[in-house]
Amino acid sequence: MKRAERAKALFSEGYNCAQAVVLAFAADAGLDEETAKSFSRPLGGGMGRLRQTCGAVAGAACASGVLFPELTKAEAYALVQEIARRFREKNGSINCGELLTGAGLKTDTAPNPEARTPEYYKNALAPTSFMRHSAPPPPSHTPQKKTKPPPRGGARAPPPPPPLFNAVT
Repeated sequence: MKRAERAKALFSEGYNCAQAVVLAFAADAGLDEETAKSFSRPLGGGMGRLRQTCGAVAGAACASGVLFPELTKAEAYALVQEIARRFREKNGSINCGELLTGAGLKTDTAPNPEARTPEYYKNALAPTSFMRHSAPPPPSHTPQKKTKPPPRGGARAPPPPPPLFNAVT
């Protein structure tokens, strides 16, 4: 099963957007599923149902940090900005509240999540649409298990971020 399909299936099973994305990459990142579920859980609902940055984007950012530990801080930030740009381009926003409103769903911030009914899933935005539209990462940024980052020396411009989440399809 491709990662986009896995993320969509996990979302349909009741995992939040962040969990669905992180769990789809857990094996590649060397994370056990319980750890992946636990650390990504609070990011759902636009971070704790505050309806801010979409959990799928936050989950993708977290996954990128584990998948690409060799990136410098500037490279990691550039990668997250590219993920957010692609998501926004595809979905119109990275803001959870705006995405839910656009899908005709409630945007309240009560800490209790709404029931996942057939109507909810019919209207919900799948947490994987942004993962289908680019090329796989270049070989220099192939996901690796945890490694030590290269030594930092002198100022250098960060390379363009790898198109991380299109290795999905």
